Amino acid sequence: MAVVKESETDPKFGWLCSYTPIEIFVAGGLTPVRLDAGDIMLHRPNPDIHQLICPYIRAVYEKAHQEGFGPIEGVVFVKCCDAMFRFYDLWNAHLSQQPAYLLPTPKIQSLEAICYFATAIKRFTEKLGQDRGMKIKQDDLWKAISDVNSLRSSVQRLYQARLKNPQVMPYSKLRILIRKWLSMHPSHASEDVEKELAGLNGKPFEMPLTVARVLLSSSTLDQVEVIRLMEEAGITVVGDDYCSGLRHFDKLVSEEGDPYFNLAERYLTRWPCARMQADPSHIQRLLQEVEAVEANGVIYVGLKYCDQSGYDVPRMQTRFKERQIPMLYIENDYTASGLGQLKVRIEAFSEMLGEELQYETDL
Repeated sequence: MAVVKESETDPKFGWLCSYTPIEIFVAGGLTPVRLDAGDIMLHRPNPDIHQLICPYIRAVYEKAHQEGFGPIEGVVFVKCCDAMFRFYDLWNAHLSQQPAYLLPTPKIQSLEAICYFATAIKRFTEKLGQDRGMKIKQDDLWKAISDVNSLRSSVQRLYQARLKNPQVMPYSKLRILIRKWLSMHPSHASEDVEKELAGLNGKPFEMPLTVARVLLSSSTLDQVEVIRLMEEAGITVVGDDYCSGLRHFDKLVSEEGDPYFNLAERYLTRWPCARMQADPSHIQRLLQEVEAVEANGVIYVGLKYCDQSGYDVPRMQTRFKERQIPMLYIENDYTASGLGQLKVRIEAFSEMLGEELQYETDL
């Protein structure tokens, strides 16, 4: 008889935003599950939710109504954007059988903001434990921090190992694996990552000079079908920059001192996204990543109706133009008809990159 580990039977708790301190759930004996819309396609209006709102949120809401996430103890919403705030209200109104929590999260990275966020995390921890009839102990929190840090380190090493040999592990496969790991107990996910790392060892490969190496950027990107369109067009994705990709695993939590302060410091000062107010460092970090992975171009997949990421696009285009880095901006609305339009533009971008690389090779 197979032995079932205790964490495999732990109740699950949902989260959405990458700024959610999932260590709290792990410390409370819960398995954190990212509410991933997966490859769901929106094909009909829903009277509960406005159509001109983030398609990721609409897709997650659709999947939640289909009970696609299985039994969960509750879900935490981070005040990362107005659409997510409205989703919290929507969840309370129509899915109230699963308790919803709202975690206030600063948009700046000052010491005062970190202290404020540390207090908010501590209060959320106490409230969650109280609602579950238990007290989340500090020793359990330190263990959870260590487990999640181990997962982050393993995923960072996997990205580095794949970079040496990107075509051995298609990026679409990596995306599927990460989706799975974001809904597993961190200790089990770490074991899976280590197995994938072992499988990459000893597989030398040299990419042809004319293969387009692209860095994929977005706010969030769950649909693997969009990535497959790129691969079918001859593009090799060598790096990424979005909330559930490498950015999610950036920076470890310090394991000395006050755990709540350390969590707040890590989450607010890690590789930022567009939500962080007046912080241009996320674009600078993206430029550094393009150089580090030796990408020939960037594809930015914007979510339709996402104001925060939309504000970034003109600045990104300006910076990439200054560096002479080709950039393709496309919008994803989670519809099948939208995929057809993306396919044409991605193929044209791939052809353009291929011609440039062939010209450089001929020189």
